[in-house]
Amino acid sequence: LPSDRGKDEAQVYLGNGDIDQFLLSGLVKTLTRCALDV
Repeated sequence: LPSDRGKDEAQVYLGNGDIDQFLLSGLVKTLTRCALDV
């Protein structure tokens, strides 16, 4: 399931202490999705 994969991704980022990178990548994905919807 995509949601499970997202959780795994979050675990990896958090485990590496890259919370900023995780949030940034989420933001980029959201912005990209919005841009493609326009």
